[in-house]
Amino acid sequence: MLTPKSRFSFGDGTEMWVPEKAGIERADLVVAVTGDDEDNLVIAQLAKHEHNVPKMVARVNNPRNQSTFDLFYVDATLCAATMTVSMIRHELPSHQFVPLLALKHEGPELIEIEVGDDSPMAHIAVDDMRLPQGVLLAAVLPRGDETLLPGDQVLCLLPPGREKKLTHILLPSRRPEEVQAQSSVDVTGERSP
Repeated sequence: MLTPKSRFSFGDGTEMWVPEKAGIERADLVVAVTGDDEDNLVIAQLAKHEHNVPKMVARVNNPRNQSTFDLFYVDATLCAATMTVSMIRHELPSHQFVPLLALKHEGPELIEIEVGDDSPMAHIAVDDMRLPQGVLLAAVLPRGDETLLPGDQVLCLLPPGREKKLTHILLPSRRPEEVQAQSSVDVTGERSP
């Protein structure tokens, strides 16, 4: 948190003396957002392992490098390309399940899912929705009044691993794995086998 007494230090965060001069030993959080993935990863590792900073957030410029950041347990990553693809998928009418935001190693995910024709949630009041344990209803994009209709979009905040249960309730005639596979897009440009 920046306070009126916050200080700013400028320099190359991959050189040990720069974060030390900035007071990294007192930091609760370090954010590495340079335009270079290698620098961001080095900064994250120095902060976490040399200075015992509890939380690390890093920018991933090239989506192909995401797995490396995951491998080194960076707490949260931001990738403009991945976020852009999520926003585009959100606008596509053909997807019934769209992951909008996932916080790595933290748990919560924000997803958008469609209410299916055969869903037990269809044609009931929003207040009467019964979602799996741990799933929080964030918003409903209804086409009618306060009653859910097939085709309505539901935004939910949920812990990892609850996507299948939620998909089973809102899209019971579809296999959760199939719904999620249709929503995934490879932003790395590599072809799947």
